[in-house]
Amino acid sequence: MNFKNLFTYLFVCLLLLASCNTKESSNATSQLLNVPLQGSLDVEGFNMEYKIEGQGIPVLVPGSTIYHPRTFSENLRKECQLIFMNMRWYNPSYVPQGADAITIDVIVEDIERMRKHLGLGRVAVMGHSFHGLVALEYARKYPNNVTQVIAISTPAQKGPEGSQMETDYWTNNASDERKLKYQQNWEANKEKIGQMNMNDGAIATYVNNAPIYYRDLDYDSKELWEGVQLNFTVMGRVFTDLFNGYKISNGSEISAPVFLALGAFDFSAPPVLWDDQKVYLPFLDYNLFSESGHSPQLEESALFDEKLVAWLKK
Repeated sequence: MNFKNLFTYLFVCLLLLASCNTKESSNATSQLLNVPLQGSLDVEGFNMEYKIEGQGIPVLVPGSTIYHPRTFSENLRKECQLIFMNMRWYNPSYVPQGADAITIDVIVEDIERMRKHLGLGRVAVMGHSFHGLVALEYARKYPNNVTQVIAISTPAQKGPEGSQMETDYWTNNASDERKLKYQQNWEANKEKIGQMNMNDGAIATYVNNAPIYYRDLDYDSKELWEGVQLNFTVMGRVFTDLFNGYKISNGSEISAPVFLALGAFDFSAPPVLWDDQKVYLPFLDYNLFSESGHSPQLEESALFDEKLVAWLKK
């Protein structure tokens, strides 16, 4: 091959490589162009709903299609295509058929079903609070389907040991003002909450517990919960039974890169729960938000967006 032909050959190869890279990048940010922005997937006789908001890097967000979208900023939607999906405990019509109908594996498979239904390839998965564990367990089982995991205010461990750590964190780190406010809230509202139905009572309890969940002692999260319906049968099974004794260190290694966002004023899932568990995530980006409680994506949205987007684009 003479010099001229060699130059032409190399030039064509470079063009093809550029074309491939451009196509791959395009697919990474526009996988859902032909998918309805709202819909549902039939799973075992109930509708698992989804809702897509924003544009950019696709991020699958298991949780509530009502509550969780309200906690993320509009600016984040300019960089990320947030794909919210309803988990079974946010669907009151779902009736589990037997004690084994709800397992960690079943929950993980729900995410996989939705990923396939939407025609997603490898995708980032993001979970807030308990849903961060769901996202991490999905990455543990399906490492080839996950680009990254974002876990926000997620407890690294559940059960008696974790509960004691939470109690100690409250005792040692909550100010006297915060403890007094918590006590005053319950003295003022416990009778009213006790007279509510289960759904309204559970939400009112969360709102009432602002000193535990938010940096701002008086933060009113009522609007975030408006219209949310809970399935208490499923919640009891999942939150109380399935993850009792859970630790990140249990099971095989989670090889996906993980962005962990924790709040210094989070007394429901305090940062200390991660002290002896961080080492089990080999590609962990640890972020402690000093002015946040349980929802740094809401309480310090600008800083959260900046850090997350920069990390996603690495």
